[in-house]
Amino acid sequence: MSTSQLEAALVDRLRKNTVRVPPYPAVAARLRKLAGGAHVNLAQLATVLASDPTLAGMVIARASAAVFGPIPVTTLGGAIARLGIEELIGLAMAADLGRVAVANGPLSPLRRDAWRCALLSARIAQELAPARGISPDEAHLAALLHDFGAIVVVATLEDISRGQLLPALAQSTWNALVQRMHIEFGLITAVRWGLPESLVDVIEHHHTPTTPLARLVHLTDLVVDALDHPPSTTPQELRGLTPDERARINAAIPQVVDQMATFAPPTTQFVPVVVDTVDGEPSWPVTFDVQLRAGRCRATALSPSSITFTCSDQLALNWLTDLTIHCAPQPMQLLANVKRCTKTAGGSFSVTAQPYALGGAAKDAWFALIEQTRRAVGMSVVRTRDDLPRLTL
Repeated sequence: MSTSQLEAALVDRLRKNTVRVPPYPAVAARLRKLAGGAHVNLAQLATVLASDPTLAGMVIARASAAVFGPIPVTTLGGAIARLGIEELIGLAMAADLGRVAVANGPLSPLRRDAWRCALLSARIAQELAPARGISPDEAHLAALLHDFGAIVVVATLEDISRGQLLPALAQSTWNALVQRMHIEFGLITAVRWGLPESLVDVIEHHHTPTTPLARLVHLTDLVVDALDHPPSTTPQELRGLTPDERARINAAIPQVVDQMATFAPPTTQFVPVVVDTVDGEPSWPVTFDVQLRAGRCRATALSPSSITFTCSDQLALNWLTDLTIHCAPQPMQLLANVKRCTKTAGGSFSVTAQPYALGGAAKDAWFALIEQTRRAVGMSVVRTRDDLPRLTL
């Protein structure tokens, strides 16, 4: 099928109102029902959370985050006391939507990418909301759901293409198709779920915002886009962020990595999505260890914007991870986004990942590693320090 045929099929489902929308997250609904009662029982809330191990892990991790203080939380009761019911509901929504996003399917990289961006947008909105007179919990939920229509579009494309071979297209091409339709599909979801008018407005108008909440969500989209595709100059809308807000955004991103790590990524090997990477750069052979949560890997190549390594486990595309590069003079830690993962003749996997939100000391260490590697092989670097991947805010 061509992209025009796929788009026509999407429009046809909209007209016939046959779009399959995931059910409203069950745990979130149970939590909201408890919250609406005359007396909120801590033990009941903990029981609901304990029924979902993934969500329970997310709640404990969020409550133990540095922003809440140096003392870690080890019980659900303690986590609930720190976070409050509204944030619990937001995390429940994120967990349930995450299960939809990471499910296997021919277009799973697109769903994962939309979910990754939603988690980032939600956490960033939570950090930026107070200074704009908006409830952090309301901001978190609005940012989490504003682009959920994209995930519904992708799921619908997979339904439409059952029994047919999807075209192998660049992720940017798939994304353009999804972006043309995601608002309409998001509005259908909002109606089916009975979302409040304020969230419906954000879903419909986050590209052309007129309310404070929609403007905040639009700002988070610009931040995430700057993280994913560092511009040559900082967009005007991002120049108003204070140093404290930039620092809070930087601190929130590793928490999103932790959220994603609570899910087991799918292992589909053959998908018709070619994830975009930076091509045309010089690359140099290297031999040092790289430590991921899944285990230790071996780096094979380095470029100004990526690192390639081999590992025994398959890594999901568009998946944020933290890694430690064991290089001289000392190991360095950074976040990275998985861009390629291919199986080698020997049965292992060759992975290419791009540093993510690289700034400050991490950026300095990365640049030093690039210079050290380049000098070791006697080649000149073609990009400047300021062109390296960075958090452009």
